[in-house]
Amino acid sequence: MNAHFIAEAVSRDDGLDPRQSLPMLMEFSRNVYDTAQELAASECAGWTDTLDNSVVRAARANIYDFALITLKNALRGRLEAHVGDAMFVLSHLEFARSTSLEYAQVLGALATLLNSLPSSSDAPAAMAFLASLPELAGDAWRGDKILGARMHLILRLLPFALSKFTTPRIIVDVCPYVRRCCDHEAKHVVKAAHVAYVGIFHARPELNGQLFPDYLRMSLERYPASTPLEPLVAAVGLVTKFGEAGSELALFVARELSEKVKNMDAAPPTMSSEDPPVEPLRRLLFQLVTLVDFPLIPVIQDILEDAVLDSSDPFTRARRHETLAYTVMRCPDYARKPMMVDWVMQMNSKL
Repeated sequence: MNAHFIAEAVSRDDGLDPRQSLPMLMEFSRNVYDTAQELAASECAGWTDTLDNSVVRAARANIYDFALITLKNALRGRLEAHVGDAMFVLSHLEFARSTSLEYAQVLGALATLLNSLPSSSDAPAAMAFLASLPELAGDAWRGDKILGARMHLILRLLPFALSKFTTPRIIVDVCPYVRRCCDHEAKHVVKAAHVAYVGIFHARPELNGQLFPDYLRMSLERYPASTPLEPLVAAVGLVTKFGEAGSELALFVARELSEKVKNMDAAPPTMSSEDPPVEPLRRLLFQLVTLVDFPLIPVIQDILEDAVLDSSDPFTRARRHETLAYTVMRCPDYARKPMMVDWVMQMNSKL
């Protein structure tokens, strides 16, 4: 980039011509991204290890700040027509970004725009956003931190666009991609993918029967190694409490959770903790009785009672029963609470 363009980019108040500035900015961001990936390659490790990381981070932050100001000037009043270009620049430079007011403003503008698009329309701006998803070829991407930054940014914005895609688009393009993102080695990328799943279940509840079982199986299989607890809890709560009337998806959830909890109970302890990883799942399992439709409560009660009493140790049974009782006492639904309190008290005689 020449000095004249740089001066124009950071000083003009009336905006830059996007036809000239955006192609140049996209090429610039691609070059910065490619250079960073080359420097991160193992063959460069010998001399890059000698660099001062604080200086490198500061230099990258300066590059990002310049690109962000340029992008903001170029997009002034024209964002909807250039969503794809904006995502290209932002995602390629996300690895170098610094938190700033301008960053929050640009991402906020993108989120607002995506959220304002017509529902279930595959609008051009929504499709341009979807096209910004980076290709995940081979296996090397799983450990690529710089690519992971691109994925993370797009996954964070994806929930704002989910209701704007048609059902086939969600099933064929969005869900498989989000599922692959769960295979990345970076925990923040995996968590963002799980949050995107929650967004899918919220935006398209009519698809939960088709999409949620595979998600739950995958999540429980990888818990606690890589599945983040918070989005899993949110997804289960969303599907069981706000599912379609008459759906028995909650029974599937209860059986899968119960089996996972039993398997974790039977496994040798891997760490000493006051709250081992199995306990949050047990609490989630017990909470189902406070969420499901009334016709499903008796079946759920049978599953939970078995989960409390299947241990041969009286102390363990009593501790589980106490956890269940605490869950029931916190239930805000007073229409079902008396019935559940009676059920919990009757279980005392079986401990």
